[in-house]
Amino acid sequence: MTGDRRAAGRRDAPGRRDASSAGASSGGASSGGASSGDAPSGDAPSGAGPAGGHGLAGMRERLRLVGGSLTAGPLAEGWTVRAEVPS
Repeated sequence: MTGDRRAAGRRDAPGRRDASSAGASSGGASSGGASSGDAPSGDAPSGAGPAGGHGLAGMRERLRLVGGSLTAGPLAEGWTVRAEVPS
């Protein structure tokens, strides 16, 4: 999930800073991250070209199949995504 999230961030928000986190406990594992800052002028995503996947819906479905969950949404300046998978 972290790889999918980071690839989407590079594609959809080029030039933004990206921070990732991951953790594990007896209850399961989690992975999350956020992009922040303004994209450099002229680097806005064009929307052209193949995405290669199914975005958040695809990540959410893959997690649901193993009993996990995905939360995603906008921040004041950026975007956040968090995946959780039970053990």
